[in-house]
Amino acid sequence: MISVVIPVYNGEKFLEETYKTLCGSEEKDLELLFVNDGSTDKSAELIKEFQKKDSRVKYFEKENGGIASSRNYGLQHAEGEYVCFLDQDDFVKTDMFSLMLEDIRETNADFVQAGTNRIVNGIEEPACMEQGQTVIEKGQQLYDFYLQTLVMRGVTPHPECKVNGSIWSCLFRTDFLKKNHITFYKYCDYEDDWIFCILAYRAAEKICLERKTVYSWRVHNQSESHNRVVKDRYLTHFYENYCEMRKFFLDAVNSAQIEQTDLRRYQCELQKMALLWSLSNETGRGIAGRAEKESIAVMRHVVQEEKRNGIYPEINQNTLSITGYGMTGLKYKYHVFRDKFLTFLLLHHMIPAAVWLNKKVLHGRWHV
Repeated sequence: MISVVIPVYNGEKFLEETYKTLCGSEEKDLELLFVNDGSTDKSAELIKEFQKKDSRVKYFEKENGGIASSRNYGLQHAEGEYVCFLDQDDFVKTDMFSLMLEDIRETNADFVQAGTNRIVNGIEEPACMEQGQTVIEKGQQLYDFYLQTLVMRGVTPHPECKVNGSIWSCLFRTDFLKKNHITFYKYCDYEDDWIFCILAYRAAEKICLERKTVYSWRVHNQSESHNRVVKDRYLTHFYENYCEMRKFFLDAVNSAQIEQTDLRRYQCELQKMALLWSLSNETGRGIAGRAEKESIAVMRHVVQEEKRNGIYPEINQNTLSITGYGMTGLKYKYHVFRDKFLTFLLLHHMIPAAVWLNKKVLHGRWHV
């Protein structure tokens, strides 16, 4: 049986559609755990209606504590041999569970991670329809993969499909997660899935990458990673939260058995992330009503802190692109140039120019 954990917070607008995609799944041996995280709308009523007509539906209610605590709550109550996590407003393809179940059994992997795509304003991005596996076993290859995902947030096992550093399209063996004490950590609430994936990569003996797109992430103003309430709560102090999260990343990188030059490269990239993610937060879809003058002041503080902490002089020469990983051709070159140029402006006391450019010209893109 597969346990599907679905955290819910004021999701009445999307729950019925998401539930319908679960009902349409080829694999029927599912346990559907809806965890109501203190919703104030009609989410509870909807889930109870699902429960009346579907014995697989289990309903849990808890005080509001964020998506990380809701996922942990669902994981604690999961009874299936396998477990996966679904956001309340996203969709699964009809063959998602059957395909990943086949993959995990065939390869004997600790977990399977498949392809995702986005639905932006009702328009679905191209999906990879070709099935195929890439198996990565414990050793340097898996560690390289883990480090790439740690810093770059994605790998490309196949040119047509990007596998993101996210739990959305993963199927885990439940005993693997419990044996290794892998749970969700809340630094920045919307990044808990990334950290969960890093812990899973580090503990795994074998993972299976499935190139086929099986999960559609819906991007809209009310989605978890774009929700204004979440942003007002967590992103107001984004840099402070990020510094806490980065301690985890640095410990992970420092524990790797890699050359000193590679270690320095990863540390550089983590520091660049602090700068560019803070800039994106300040100038993009982040703080509601933040004045440009305030954003400039915040970014000055971020840059001063990063320099005080020993930012590396070669950070501008780093050829990696945080947001462009997995891309090729002109699009990749654009992201490399953009990241390097914005970093250059920030580190050379041209912070107002960086804030203006990212806000007015680049529109402060949070996700690429």
